[in-house]
Amino acid sequence: TYNEPLVGWEYVRDCAQLAREAGMKNAVVTNGAIEPDLFSALLPLFDAVNIDLKAFNKDFYRTCGMEEAFEAVKANVASAVADSHCHLEVTTLFVGGLSAVQDIRKAAQWLSSLDRAIPYHISQYHPAYRWSEPPVPTRELRALVEELRVMLDTVVAGNMG
Repeated sequence: TYNEPLVGWEYVRDCAQLAREAGMKNAVVTNGAIEPDLFSALLPLFDAVNIDLKAFNKDFYRTCGMEEAFEAVKANVASAVADSHCHLEVTTLFVGGLSAVQDIRKAAQWLSSLDRAIPYHISQYHPAYRWSEPPVPTRELRALVEELRVMLDTVVAGNMG
């Protein structure tokens, strides 16, 4: 949310190698927008990855000036699923509105097509800075989480206030 660690991928690589040599585990929380070839090269150094899937449509990424990132994020999620030694979890911020609900449903369907065991976190949005829309009511978030549990084994609501 506040700092994308893979912007400094060389530093992450070097630290992960040192941590591995010292017998420690490596976990990375990322927006997943890194080039897929580079992510695949780094993946063997990670024991766990949480990828933030901002939305499940190109238009959202385009409005953020990151049009190509959507395909990279999907490719990196798929790579992490295929890597049997790395634990993967995916998170989406639920801002609200019908399109957001549909996007999250599509994301859950896609994730389940890869592996229904992928834990999926749906975080409740809260207004800050220039975003003033009210948060999605907790009951709506919980209802969506229950619906998604038909597709995925583990769906968790978070950031509820």
